[in-house]
Amino acid sequence: MQDFLLDLLFPQEKCCLCHQPGNYNRRRPWCSQCVARMHELSNASPICMKCGKYIEEGETLCGDCQQRPPAFEIA
Repeated sequence: MQDFLLDLLFPQEKCCLCHQPGNYNRRRPWCSQCVARMHELSNASPICMKCGKYIEEGETLCGDCQQRPPAFEIA
């Protein structure tokens, strides 16, 4: 059942992010270009967990969200 759901959610004949045709592993259904982009994003500056603004390393919320929490949960 689990394999069926994985195949349904992540078809192996195309990248699940950009839909580039190819043969992809069920456990890693992304093309090399998308993997490279994910690595770029993982090395980006940290962002506020509420609004998404760039923040200092080690912080979780920006100054604005700490002083005046927004009405929404997450952006």
